[in-house]
Amino acid sequence: MKVLDLRLELRKAVSDARVALEQLRDLIHTASRSRVNNLAARGMSQSGAMNIWNVEVKADNLKLGKLHQHVPAEGINYNTLGPNELESELVAVHKCQKEIEALRDKYVSAMRLDEESRNHIR
Repeated sequence: MKVLDLRLELRKAVSDARVALEQLRDLIHTASRSRVNNLAARGMSQSGAMNIWNVEVKADNLKLGKLHQHVPAEGINYNTLGPNELESELVAVHKCQKEIEALRDKYVSAMRLDEESRNHIR
């Protein structure tokens, strides 16, 4: 790949990662509310399941904060970086994107389970 292509790919990856981080923040919040409401509806608001969920959400929010720190800010000028440096940056952003996707999948699955549980309650 040419340096220009690597720069463009890096800018796109950073932008995509930033958008995914914001969406993940909202998803964690929504999934957490869903789980809390679901457990409360089943009379489990003081249960071990609730405590475990809260610990997981707290840990995942910490991960989210770390991911925010690792994904570069948008608008950075990469003109001074050579091909190897650009490639390294691109790989690092890609790694963050994979971690974001794993967290997103976790919370989407949790919301699916909550929906199934709500259907059984009705």
